[in-house]
Amino acid sequence: MTALHHVRVRRARGLPMPLPPKPKRPLGPPALFTWKGVPIRVRADIERAGWTWDGFLDELVAFRAHPSTFGEGWFALTRVERLVPPADLDAHREDVWRRIAEHRVATAMAALRELGKPQREGRGSFMGRFFGRHA
Repeated sequence: MTALHHVRVRRARGLPMPLPPKPKRPLGPPALFTWKGVPIRVRADIERAGWTWDGFLDELVAFRAHPSTFGEGWFALTRVERLVPPADLDAHREDVWRRIAEHRVATAMAALRELGKPQREGRGSFMGRFFGRHA
């Protein structure tokens, strides 16, 4: 007798049914990566977690650019490419490279602004010291 026969007999006699077997594989696709504690399987997981796609990409580019996450940042960017439809992949890559360039410019401008602030010792700004016009 097969297992299906036993189930039908138990159901016909009104006996309690056994619990269904646990699946041998996980239900749903595997997580591509985990971002801030949220497993990301599909693009909708990002929106369910409360982020927008553009905001997520901006955070990912900033994460990639941080010196302590040198290898992990590239790994995350390649994993995100699996969430993009193949027809849009070239446009997505151009968008990511544009975001990387904008992040580099913003970081450089912030560093220049920090150098341009007056020093505590009263030495003047970087540009004033560089061109010899400091007080």
